[in-house]
Amino acid sequence: MAFSKIEAIAYYLPEQTFPDSEVARLHPEWDVGRISLKTGVTDRRRASEDETALDLGVKAAERLFSESGFPREKVDAVVFCTQNPDYILPPNSCLAHERLGLRHDIPAYDLSHGCAGFVSALSMADALIRAGAAKHVLVITADTYSKRMNPDDRTVQTLFGDAGAATLVSESDTERIGAFAFDTDGSGSRNLIVPMSGARKGEVEGTASPGLRGPADLFMNGREIMVFALSKVPELMDRSLAKAGISVDDVGWFVFHQANAFMLENLRAICGLPEDKFIVNMHKIGNTVSASIPIALRMAMDVKPAFGGKVLIVGFGVGYESGSAVIDL
Repeated sequence: MAFSKIEAIAYYLPEQTFPDSEVARLHPEWDVGRISLKTGVTDRRRASEDETALDLGVKAAERLFSESGFPREKVDAVVFCTQNPDYILPPNSCLAHERLGLRHDIPAYDLSHGCAGFVSALSMADALIRAGAAKHVLVITADTYSKRMNPDDRTVQTLFGDAGAATLVSESDTERIGAFAFDTDGSGSRNLIVPMSGARKGEVEGTASPGLRGPADLFMNGREIMVFALSKVPELMDRSLAKAGISVDDVGWFVFHQANAFMLENLRAICGLPEDKFIVNMHKIGNTVSASIPIALRMAMDVKPAFGGKVLIVGFGVGYESGSAVIDL
């Protein structure tokens, strides 16, 4: 049986920034300093009006090919994860396939997942390789939540950033990606939702707020998301470690979805994880949804000489969906 590994990661951030100074200028009534202290975010990237998640993801993939030297003609499948596709149809994966000039004899998959999307996409790539259907899978995770946010909603405006990431998953002789664990609970879906964004018409009770947020704007119930994460993530982490047959002490690094600083610190404390092995690097880019874990991995590779070995990754959020895996870098 073939196994898989992460061979390369690259990311792309939009040029436009939305720093705290601009937030304070636009909303002098907000206590921006207090908000930043809680979220851990002092700057966010914003896609321009004519820039989409597809654009960000394609640019990240082009950077991956350029930096790694990996020939694009060797890509055997592409997975594109976003909640903000260019169109309801055709799929973003097909559009990315054409723009990247990939071979025609390969499959392309769309994945409409959010904060746990990278773990789900990684499991798809791993499954394709284990099944012998591919040797090299290009995973693109990109999102532009800014296009769904009401400018006066501070719960989301101060937190989310736009970004794209590309991850090359390749065949390996040894198991370098594995011990996946997942949890899905659709009963929490209304706590992070864009109500009127698809075929379902009508408002979702409690999500709209006159003068602040309309039925087509992103709604987030931060308190409920926090309760969900604090209850599910430690359990999920334990399941992955048990599947891998290792303990917390055997893990070199912990990279969780970069939700916000307050939540991450609480999760770190509850899980009993060492601060110096727990990656938090969202302060200049914000919560970048499905791109947050691969960006955090690549940033850690760039600035921490000792980064590598066994890494536990955990994604959690919209759905509710959460997923974890043990990877060996």
